[in-house]
Amino acid sequence: MGTLTDYLRILLRRWWLALLPVVVMAGLTVWGNRNALPPGNFGVNVRFAAGLPPERAAGVYNYDRHYDWLASEYIAQAFAFTIPTNQFAQAVSRRMLAQGVTISPSEVEASLRADHTSSVIKVSMSWRDAGQLEKMAEAVSAELTENGAAYWPQLSDPGGAPVRRLDVPVVLAAAPPLRDTFDLPVRLLIGLALGVFLAFALDAIDPVIRDRRALERLGLPSLARIPRP
Repeated sequence: MGTLTDYLRILLRRWWLALLPVVVMAGLTVWGNRNALPPGNFGVNVRFAAGLPPERAAGVYNYDRHYDWLASEYIAQAFAFTIPTNQFAQAVSRRMLAQGVTISPSEVEASLRADHTSSVIKVSMSWRDAGQLEKMAEAVSAELTENGAAYWPQLSDPGGAPVRRLDVPVVLAAAPPLRDTFDLPVRLLIGLALGVFLAFALDAIDPVIRDRRALERLGLPSLARIPRP
């Protein structure tokens, strides 16, 4: 069993091996994030109500409009899956370009998130510029409320807009995701732990006698010590 001094000597002797995984981890992280979009500094949530006007057919019972509400839930679910797609992002990008704001479809797609509860669609957007984000929210709202039939042919003649906006977009400052904050430090710590393990593992299998303590651990006496020149 070595002392703390012995462990420090091992780390000092093999410092390059302890730091090598740290450098590799840092390089892989930078390489993996080379095409990543800058994190959004602002966020906005907008809710939409989805539904179709009730069909008015003489002599047809609609079960107290049960099927109208059921169809509304199907529409909400369909658009929640449609919003984070490249086709929808391209349409939003074109609408923003018409307003004088140039954001690529891939950037728009990365900024959009959608979910639904019953007949309500919730769209979450994040972007680094508050003014551009407000225009993005308006473009998303217009695309949803005016162009639903472009994504679902069933809505080509719904008798009314299938989606209606419930909220006025309010842009707020957003905290960076926890993953972006801790991703690199955690990876560096993992790399450092791996490097320390490798340094001690290599020292354990190293057959070279480097000092008097190594002889003493083997039960061999040392007769003299030759100083370094």
